[in-house]
Amino acid sequence: MGTNEWCVDTTTFSFIPDPDGISKIYYKLDEGDWTLYSEPVIISEDGVHNISWYVVDSEGNTSSPDSLDFKIDITPPEINLRKERLAIDKVKFIAEVHDGTSDVDRVNFFVDNSMKLKYTDYDFPYEWIWTGWRNERVIATVYDKAGNSASDTINSLFNQNLNGQNINLKFSSSSFFFPILNRLLNQ
Repeated sequence: MGTNEWCVDTTTFSFIPDPDGISKIYYKLDEGDWTLYSEPVIISEDGVHNISWYVVDSEGNTSSPDSLDFKIDITPPEINLRKERLAIDKVKFIAEVHDGTSDVDRVNFFVDNSMKLKYTDYDFPYEWIWTGWRNERVIATVYDKAGNSASDTINSLFNQNLNGQNINLKFSSSSFFFPILNRLLNQ
């Protein structure tokens, strides 16, 4: 079972009749036809479902139908992590996410191999602003409301093209060079 009453795996229904007098069990899934029960019913399609059933006793009497609503979300959400430079030392990470069944619950943003949680965003657009000079690996993990998840990773630094030459920006802790470098990059 997942979260928020969602099933995150194939769901199986088995009817175990009372041996005293029940002759047949009929069921239907969603808007399907009534079917005589003979083996477990397996449902693996994402969505909100309804299973209904009734029984017939050995004398031919039919019970009133009963039913159960349930939700299945087996498919993980989708994520594409991208970045935008806001300043020389500031990057906005944008998680483009989609979940077609239970909807997106949240996106967590982690930094580097330590998997230290830096920010959780519950609302669209799913973004986090990072400030720093080191090249760090940023991991964004999207969770849907059923509890499924998916992740994407991107590095924090940008490669720059300066007068036709590719440079990879790596910074020291000195702030002396930043105004000069910022002017060069923004020419």
